[in-house]
Amino acid sequence: MLRPQAVPLAAGVPPGAAPHAHPTLRQHAAVFLVYLVSGWLGIRYGTIAGTSLSMLWLPSGISLAACVRYGVGIWPALWLGSFATNTPFLLGGPAEASVARAVLVGMGTATINTTVQALYAHALYRRFIADGNIQSARNIVNFLFKVALAPSAANMLLLTLLFGLAGYVDLGNVPLALSVCIAGAMADYHGYFVAGLFGITWMSQATRPSWRPRWRTVALPLSAVLVLLVAVTVFWHRAAIHLVTMLGVLAALYSGLRAATGFVLCASLALTIATAQHVGPFALSDDVGSLIALLMFVIGLGVPVYLLAAHRYELMRSKQELEDKVAERTSELRAANQRLEVLSNSDGLTGLANRRHFDTVLEREWRRAARDGASLAIGMVDVDWFKRYNDHHGHAAGDACLRAVAQLLAAQLARAGDLVARYGGEEFVFVLPGTTAEEALALAHRIGAALRHEALPHGDSPLGIVSASIGVAACVPDIRQDATALVQAADAAMYRAKEQGRDQAVPALPSAVPSAGTPVLAA
Repeated sequence: MLRPQAVPLAAGVPPGAAPHAHPTLRQHAAVFLVYLVSGWLGIRYGTIAGTSLSMLWLPSGISLAACVRYGVGIWPALWLGSFATNTPFLLGGPAEASVARAVLVGMGTATINTTVQALYAHALYRRFIADGNIQSARNIVNFLFKVALAPSAANMLLLTLLFGLAGYVDLGNVPLALSVCIAGAMADYHGYFVAGLFGITWMSQATRPSWRPRWRTVALPLSAVLVLLVAVTVFWHRAAIHLVTMLGVLAALYSGLRAATGFVLCASLALTIATAQHVGPFALSDDVGSLIALLMFVIGLGVPVYLLAAHRYELMRSKQELEDKVAERTSELRAANQRLEVLSNSDGLTGLANRRHFDTVLEREWRRAARDGASLAIGMVDVDWFKRYNDHHGHAAGDACLRAVAQLLAAQLARAGDLVARYGGEEFVFVLPGTTAEEALALAHRIGAALRHEALPHGDSPLGIVSASIGVAACVPDIRQDATALVQAADAAMYRAKEQGRDQAVPALPSAVPSAGTPVLAA
C-alpha cells in the first residue's frame, strides 16, 4: 500500500440501528488517537525501507473494530484520523504538489476510506455475521473471505485512481499502478486480518473470559516465548519460524480466541517490522515478493489458529449447553416427581392428604412416639346424614360440602406436625403427635362448634345444617403394637357418637385402646 493510503472504516451497525448510534466525545477522541498512532506506526515501521510500500495497515482493522463496537456514528473520528494520517505524506508527493492539492487529495482519501470502504464493509459484516458472534468458525471464515477481501480491493482501487488523477501515481504505467493497487489491498487486508479480529474480539462483551486469573498466568509466559522465538527466527535461524506456528496452536487450544488474535497480531507486527528492515525469513530481494511471503505466512498462521480457537469455543459452548439442558431436564424431572408425589399423596376432591399418605404418616408418627415415649392421638370425623345430603341436594352439592368440611378441618389443625386426611367417602381422619386424649377431645369439640357456626344448609337433617360425629383416641404407642389398633379405637368412638345422637365428639373407651400401650384417655 502507498504511504498516502488511509484507513477504511469497516463494519458496524447501520445508521439508525446501531446499539451505539451516538458515540461520546471521549470515544471519538480515543478512536482518533488510536487511528493516528497506528497509522504512524504502520508508515514508520511497516513500510519497506527506501520505498513507499506499506506491508501492514493497522488502521483498516482498527476502524472496523471501532465501528463494530461503537456503531457507524464513529465515522467522524475515522475520517479525521485518515485525513490527519495521510495528508502530511501527500505533501511529499510530486514536486509541484501544493498544500491545497495535498489537502484536497487528503480529504478525498479520507472520504473514500470512511464512506466507501467503511460502509461497504459494514454492510458485509451485518450480512455475513448477523448474529455478531465472531467466535464461531463459520463467522471467522465469513469475516476473512466475505467481509475483509472486497472492501480492501475496492478501497485501494478507488485510491489508486484518485492518486493517479492527482499525479501521485502514474496510471500510464499499468504494471506499476497495478502493483501499487494490489500491494495496498494486501496491506489493508493484513490489517483486517490481524488488527480487525483482535479489536473486535477484545472489545466484545461476549468474548470476555471468565478465567481472568488463568489468562494472567498464560499471557506473560506466552509473550516471552513468542518474543524469544521471533528473535531466534530473525537473527539466528529461519527454521525457528515453525515453532511460532506451534506456539500459536497452543495459544488457540488452551487460551481461546482472545489469546489467539493477540498472538497472531504480535507475531505479525514483529515479523512485519523485521521484513521492513530487510531482515528475517521474509526479507527477499523483491519488495512485493517480501510482502506476499509475509502475508502468506501470517494467513497460514492465523487461519488455523483462529479456527482452532473457534472450534474450542464451540465445543465448550456445546458442552455448557448440554450441561444446562441436562440441569434443566433434571430440574423439570424433579419438579414433575414432586408434583406426582403431591398428587399421589393428595385427595383429588378435597386437596387434603389421601388414605395412602395418612397410613404412611401414621406409621412414622407411631414409631416416633414409641421411641420418644410421647402420646399420639387420632380423630375420626364422619359427616352426619351425608347420604341424605347427596340424595336431597345432588352429588355436585355433596362434593362442595365435602370440600367445605375439609377446609374447616384444615383450618382447625394449625400445628405443623398435625395431619388431616380424607379417609374415604364422607369420613375424615386427623393425626395429632404429642397430644393427649383430653387435648384431642377439646379439639374435636372445637371442630364441631366451628361446623355448627359455619351452618352449611342440610335440607334432610333434623338439625337443618351439616354436622359431624367425631371419635378420638390416644395412647403412648408400643412399637410391638400395630398403629391400626388406635385407628380402630377412634373409629369405634365415632360410631358411639352416632349412636348417641350425632353432632358430638366422643372419646374412645379404655378397653378399645391398644392394650400394649399406656392409655391416655379422657375420664
